[in-house]
Amino acid sequence: MKYPMMCIQAFRSFQDAMRDLDEWVKTFPERYDVIVGIPRSGMFVASYIATKLGVPLSTPDDFVRNEIWFTCVLKKPTDIHKILLVDDGVGRIDGQMKQNFYKIKTVFPTLEIKRASLYIYKNAVEAVDRYYDYLDDNHLNREEWNLLHRKYGTLGVDMDGVLCHDWDPARYRTYETFLQTAEPFMIPKFKIDFIITNRHKKYANETSGVA
Repeated sequence: MKYPMMCIQAFRSFQDAMRDLDEWVKTFPERYDVIVGIPRSGMFVASYIATKLGVPLSTPDDFVRNEIWFTCVLKKPTDIHKILLVDDGVGRIDGQMKQNFYKIKTVFPTLEIKRASLYIYKNAVEAVDRYYDYLDDNHLNREEWNLLHRKYGTLGVDMDGVLCHDWDPARYRTYETFLQTAEPFMIPKFKIDFIITNRHKKYANETSGVA
């Protein structure tokens, strides 16, 4: 069977994102009273920014309920004048960024809201006020933090250390016991196409049995 091939222009790992975030935050020209992250993936970007800047953190739904995580007490709600609404990536003008912007703006019409995304597609430039880098809309772009939730094209994954835990003699009496009872580790929310494993050929029957 032949599977279609897709060109991966860029794979963004957590390490890449942390490096880019460090550089990005240095360029912020202004301070914010609260960082608001768009769940799910936008929260890890927003949390990192909030920690680096020492600024309170919230989500859009929590913020409109006046719920904020903070390390220092805000004197009163009127102390909040400017927030940074953050996502990890924006690919559409009418997507989550726009929806959450108006969700907050409807409740707090006088609040100054700046929109930011670590990565964007070029067609979504108008959706944000600041961003760090482009994604190439002519190629497949993948982020490590979304691998379990989104599938594009044909996908093959490793077994040990990915779908199940690695072999650990402290946890399993024998290697054969591990093959039969290994506990799940990272389970995708979609069907995968291949399992790629470096297990010895003599364990093929046990491996195909659990697969």
